[in-house]
Amino acid sequence: MKKIYFLLLTLLISSLSFSQGTETFDNFTETGSSYADGTFMGNDGSTWTYVQSRGDQSITGKSIMLGRNRTPQAEVSSGTITGGIGTISFNYQRTFSTNVNLNILVNGLVVGNVTSTDGTVQNSGTITVNQPGDVIIKLISVNNSDGQVTIDDIVWTGFTGAATPILSISSPSDNQIFPTGTTNADVSINVQNFVIGNPGAGIDGHIHWTLNGVNQPMKYDVLDEAITTVDGGTYVVVMTLVDNSHTPISPLVTDTVTFTVAFPCTLNVSTPVVTCNTITPATTDTYDVSIDYTGGGNSTYTIDTAGNGVLGGDNPSSVASGTILISGITEDTDFTVTFTGDPADSGCDFTRNISSPNCDPQLMLPILEDFAYTDGSLTSNPNWTGFSGTDGDLLVSNEKAVVQHGVPSEDASIAFTSVPGDIYYALDFSITDPGGIITGGDYEYFAVFKDDGFNFLARLDVTDATNGGDFSVGLSSSTSTATAIWATDLVYGTTYRATVRYNQTDGVSQLWIDGAASTDPSISSTGDVTTITQFALRQSDSSLNEAVLVDNLSITTTFNETLSTGEFTTNTEFRLFPNPTNTGIVNIKTTSNEAVNVTVFDILGKQVLSQTINNRLDVSNLKTGVYILQLNQDGATTTKKLVIK
Repeated sequence: MKKIYFLLLTLLISSLSFSQGTETFDNFTETGSSYADGTFMGNDGSTWTYVQSRGDQSITGKSIMLGRNRTPQAEVSSGTITGGIGTISFNYQRTFSTNVNLNILVNGLVVGNVTSTDGTVQNSGTITVNQPGDVIIKLISVNNSDGQVTIDDIVWTGFTGAATPILSISSPSDNQIFPTGTTNADVSINVQNFVIGNPGAGIDGHIHWTLNGVNQPMKYDVLDEAITTVDGGTYVVVMTLVDNSHTPISPLVTDTVTFTVAFPCTLNVSTPVVTCNTITPATTDTYDVSIDYTGGGNSTYTIDTAGNGVLGGDNPSSVASGTILISGITEDTDFTVTFTGDPADSGCDFTRNISSPNCDPQLMLPILEDFAYTDGSLTSNPNWTGFSGTDGDLLVSNEKAVVQHGVPSEDASIAFTSVPGDIYYALDFSITDPGGIITGGDYEYFAVFKDDGFNFLARLDVTDATNGGDFSVGLSSSTSTATAIWATDLVYGTTYRATVRYNQTDGVSQLWIDGAASTDPSISSTGDVTTITQFALRQSDSSLNEAVLVDNLSITTTFNETLSTGEFTTNTEFRLFPNPTNTGIVNIKTTSNEAVNVTVFDILGKQVLSQTINNRLDVSNLKTGVYILQLNQDGATTTKKLVIK
């Protein structure tokens, strides 16, 4: 029932011409939108083959659509057709938004090309082939990236006259670019329906050809021609069929190919160096990138930072060697820099990946935190950074952190330099009476260790009361639900000290409540293994939305260091002045008369100075820049930023 008018017309034409054929794709079995490979019986009786094609598009009833950017490249080809081909035509349509650029090949030679820049159905028009003998038709896009094309109603006539001579340069492809260092390129040709050789019986003629407009020795064979090449060279080869008297045959049969060899890339860049401009808990810190280079000054180079930062420093287009600078990139921004030379004199086209440095404060253990801040947001204070939820709603009140289950949602962490093996956190906590005992839903963990991602370990949970108290606490190594529960219930309004150990080698967590020694009763849980870099407080919904008051946090590497002595030193009790300084010294003032251990790091984390002082630090040997000071006095540790002018 398909294409009745077309078939009637085909039958009429068949009665008037020799060896006419058609392909209507009636037997093409693909129907879905997935690309497939396969075969089907053509209208001409030969087996047609399709690659990466589909059958959900239609011009007239059943049609075939060639895919785009497929592996292997999409195509459709006939089986062997006897009797040759005189002419060929077909209907086609651009399927989607990318323009069509389709080649028609007979016995591997391009005999025609069609294009389309819109979605209308078009006809190829009559393409003259004049190829005798057995033939195979193939339709394939010029480039794999050319647009999807729907094809239908192929019609061809049989060969009835003299075969048309064909000359084609099969390689290199037109406009091909050979890599730097290529010293020769073979030019391959294909000649059909024309006998090449020295003048004599049965010889039709030979080939005249030029290289970059210069006549070359005449060709009496179809062997490859080896072209000597140099970097940056462009080569134009023109080949023409001539008769035995050296006259081009009529109509003219000629083919041209242009190819080039890429220029070398002399620009060499070193590994990018990234540097934080500021180091604060905020997410608005910026960093700079410096890239040393050599081999410049011999092309016009384009440096594309994908819109990140401000490009400056030395210009490799005019300066032979120097340093490229990219400044003011927001922290946590990773990007790629692309270097491209002028194709007229350079083969440079490469990239370098830039990874953001960590511009957050890097505290060293042990850390002691007494939350002696003004009432308000915890993350507005040094070293605390929100990483989830609503900014600013994890609060400090009366010098305690308030972890409020319910509407508040901010989770905040304090980051530090990782250490191997055991790591501890300990904190004083109490729960205000929410109006009933804790029941139901064991997902109320409020304190955790974590890595730089979202792996939460050694979770301290508020759990159901089970033996007459108001609540209990539990421990989970890596899941939301506590896998170990403290045996004794606890009561509202009472302050307890929880000590939690996590082993980064075996994933075991351990919990003590009011433990005075590591040998005291404890519970344990086993879970995932990861490297700890942060401690975090977490807010979430719970059955009663209770408030957990947290104080006297310590993060250490031993049990004894976690014991609460009531002598916590706050960050605000360390004062640095002058800061910035250009005097070669900086004064460090504290509320204690004990010596202060000072370790100084540059912004890349390298230790550059370590001293024990009373109140004055000699920095005269340090270069201008930003430094991080780790201060330790009586077991209390804090960090400060120092600027040297």
